[in-house]
Amino acid sequence: MHIPKTAGSSIRHILPPSDESKFACGHADAMTYYGFFHGSDYRVKDPLGREKWEEYMKFAFVRNPWDRFVSAYRYLKNGGNDSCESAAVKRVLIDKCSCIKEFICNEEIMNGDILNGSGDLIDQGICYRVYHFKSQHQMLKHTVSNQILIDNIYRFEALQEGIDDIFKKIGIPQQPLPHFKKNREEMDYTDYYDKETREIIAAKYKEDIELFGYEFGK
Repeated sequence: MHIPKTAGSSIRHILPPSDESKFACGHADAMTYYGFFHGSDYRVKDPLGREKWEEYMKFAFVRNPWDRFVSAYRYLKNGGNDSCESAAVKRVLIDKCSCIKEFICNEEIMNGDILNGSGDLIDQGICYRVYHFKSQHQMLKHTVSNQILIDNIYRFEALQEGIDDIFKKIGIPQQPLPHFKKNREEMDYTDYYDKETREIIAAKYKEDIELFGYEFGK
């Protein structure tokens, strides 16, 4: 389950090939994958079934929300993955503000459906869904029962340890994890915040912070 800005691209690179690779990539939330198996997604004509869902190892990495927000902002500010979608997000959202502080303090952006991942970003007549700033717990939960759908949740801050545990559980030889998307800027994420912006992020991602036990600067 690939939460944006948690090294998902690097992890996919070292996973063995699969005939069902669609379940190991993309920024869809856990509820979408759940629908593939249980038949609750109207787009799936032949769901794989509940037993198959239970058989699969389901894992995700979470990241300090203050750190993840800065990483997502810098990534999109620098053009993302050079796709039309990244260009649209940069043009419509990121470039509306001159700096990250202005972006965080913009209530229309921060409280809007686009940043929450529940509304479409429309650019030149094309709709895009932005997952980079969506709360992590929302991407992992069942929308009705509110239960976490992922069995194994690891921390980005202990990335290699998490990968080692995953490979051990599924019987794959362990290997070091490459990192392909290094940002050109190397400032620590804490340097991007002042008291005001730190508190705005703390309020926006309150449930992530409490559920996963994060603190600013730690």
